[in-house]
Amino acid sequence: MKKAFNIETRIGSFNKINDTVGELTFKGTFDATVEEAKELTQKMNELMNNQPYFLVNFLSGDLGSFPPEIWHYLGTDKAHNAFIEGSVVVTKSIGYKMQINVFFKKYSPVYPKNIVDTKEEAYAWIEKIKLFISQ
Repeated sequence: MKKAFNIETRIGSFNKINDTVGELTFKGTFDATVEEAKELTQKMNELMNNQPYFLVNFLSGDLGSFPPEIWHYLGTDKAHNAFIEGSVVVTKSIGYKMQINVFFKKYSPVYPKNIVDTKEEAYAWIEKIKLFISQ
């Protein structure tokens, strides 16, 4: 899939793949602030035309270094989660999978979520969720 648009910030980059899917790569910046996360969210939502979309997350850096308030914001903030229809994390790392599972359990975002090993599995999961939502 061709990447049509790109946002680059200190804590992550976001690529709009099409009108319904965006890819987010977290950099794991240990001194990230909630304000930076809010700025990235606002830019993501604007790039997606403030319409519902699926988020494919890629991880790099040390996610454990994100301050707890960042995790709380990502899981519970209505503005951050307003347009996310589903979120899938792509990682083969057992450590990252454990961290993300704790995040899902602790903050329980209200949209469908999953963790997979490959980008192909992520897009297959999104297609299944789209079918389920459309029924």
